Amino acid sequence: MTSTTAQQVRQRIEAICATIPGITTVLDGTEPDITDALLPAVRVLTRAAERSAESRQKMLVTRTYRILLYVRLIPRHENQLYDQQPDVDAAEAWLDIIPDFFYKNAPRLELDKTSLDGVWSTGPMSADEPAIAQWALNTYTVIPHDFTVLTQRA
Repeated sequence: MTSTTAQQVRQRIEAICATIPGITTVLDGTEPDITDALLPAVRVLTRAAERSAESRQKMLVTRTYRILLYVRLIPRHENQLYDQQPDVDAAEAWLDIIPDFFYKNAPRLELDKTSLDGVWSTGPMSADEPAIAQWALNTYTVIPHDFTVLTQRA
């Protein structure tokens, strides 16, 4: 068995996200802006990891990945009292889309019924409440999703 890297897992998560109905774009972080035409869009981030020894030759790595789902562009207003709550409320329709898709179609990060070597399991995916976030000069409603992936390293 080959060792699966954090980058390979992130790329697999991005590829799975690209197959989710309704997702328009998988962002790589180099985009200068996210236009309406690119929404809804996801960005996958690699987070912290914990390691434990399974044996002298093998290590288990539990790493957290964050999927940021950018749902809506909030229009710019000169009036700072603009009520963003309707934008946040509209994003709620997306709360379960990504967790449900992974649970039903890719519980071990399978893509086209092919597993990723070295991936043992994934943990439950949490979906936080919709929030407001910046990207470049614009503001968006975003839903952060976190989950862990357990891999074995030689």
